[in-house]
This record gives sequence, C-alpha cells and structure tokens, in this order.
Amino acid sequence: MNLTEIYRVQGDYSDCVENYTEIRDMFSKQFGEKHFITLWTTEGLGNSYRARGMLDHADKWLLTAMLIAIEILKSDDPNFLDVVESCGILRKEQGRFSKAEALYKQALEGNI
Repeated sequence: MNLTEIYRVQGDYSDCVENYTEIRDMFSKQFGEKHFITLWTTEGLGNSYRARGMLDHADKWLLTAMLIAIEILKSDDPNFLDVVESCGILRKEQGRFSKAEALYKQALEGNI
C-alpha cells in the first residue's frame, strides 16, 4: 500500500486509482469480498475516484465499501465509521446534503 499512499500524497490520483484497482482485485481474489483488507482497498478506491472528481465511480465503490462494512463490522467500529464518513463526504460533494445528513445521523444512532 505504500506506493498507493505516495501517489495519493503527491496528488497523482490517476496512478492511485490504477494501483488501488489492482490491489483490490488481488485481495478480493485472495481473501474474498467480505474481508477487512478488501473493504479497506474498496474504500480507498472510492476515495481516490472522489479525489479525481469522478463522483459516479466514487459512488459505486463507496457504496460497495458500505455494503461490505455492514456485513463484516459492528456499527460502532471506527473502521465502519470511516466508511460512513467517506460516503457522507461524497454525498456532500454531490450536493446531496440531506442524504449526507441522514447518513451521519443513522451512523450516530447505530441504525445503518
């Protein structure tokens, strides 16, 4: 993951997305979809697309991350809340403020 992080810090989101895609595919095959490392790379991929301004792609991957998180994590797990935050930030950037607010409120209440 270090190379991906270097790309992200440098603002090279094109290479970051490419790297996350390769890593996510590898982890998904090795560990399956319902594994924390797959969740982590899926969220990273979605956030990289968001950083590039490719919000439709970001939405697809962050929704996938949210569905994985719902399956494998408890709602009070900090990693679960990270995924919720990423989805909320995306909703805000899409101008979907009420959706972002509702998502945050559900997370605070443990109703996701």
